[in-house]
Amino acid sequence: MLKRVSFLLIILCFHKYLICQDSDIEAVINATLKFETPSTFKSYYVYAESYINDTTIDSLSKSQIRDLEYYKRNFPLDLYYKKTDSIIDWREFILPKVSFIFEDKHPTTNMLVKFVPFKIENKKYDSIVLNRPKNNLVVKKRWFWSKKRIWKNEAFKKEVEKAFELNKKIHPEEFTYIKISRPIFSENGKYAKVSTYKNRVCDGYGNNIILKRRDDNIWEPIYEFFDVVKTKKFSIHRPCGSLGMLSLE
Repeated sequence: MLKRVSFLLIILCFHKYLICQDSDIEAVINATLKFETPSTFKSYYVYAESYINDTTIDSLSKSQIRDLEYYKRNFPLDLYYKKTDSIIDWREFILPKVSFIFEDKHPTTNMLVKFVPFKIENKKYDSIVLNRPKNNLVVKKRWFWSKKRIWKNEAFKKEVEKAFELNKKIHPEEFTYIKISRPIFSENGKYAKVSTYKNRVCDGYGNNIILKRRDDNIWEPIYEFFDVVKTKKFSIHRPCGSLGMLSLE
């Protein structure tokens, strides 16, 4: 009987540990997303699975050590070098404003073209673009442009380019895709390290973020150091300068 009670206690403690760990992971990722994106972003595109940052970090510079130790004496510098090969599915966590994406399918690979009258008022046009559904491209069209031959129309192509540039300006969050690694925690549970990689049209970069658990149990980014990332190993959603696949409404 005593053995059975002990076994149940061990299971309950382990379950509680997993719940606490998931809660910390969730809090760290939400803090990381907030840190890595502008406050103007209405949402985030995040890869559904975490990624493994296999960048080799050989040593810390004196300035980096000094910066890290500024936040706390005896900072656990070994956290800087730690890696994880563990993959995690972010769909199992509560991440507000996140839309999940996958390696083989990106939202803006295909966009739906919606037409509006060519002489529409600028204020009205801007409002439509601001409030249009995701991955829609609102293009001005002259009444005599035939849909059947429209892709051969150079004037129409120019309007598509203008609409695309305006789309990027008004909805920048739809053109930024974020990869996030599983957080690695220090042994005392007070610090965490997260690696991120952001894909954008024509570029992308890697980053490592150190977060500290405050006294009020809030995770706060305190330091970041960029990777020398081999950007070619990560695919971006379309060739540089390309609009991707467009379809007419």
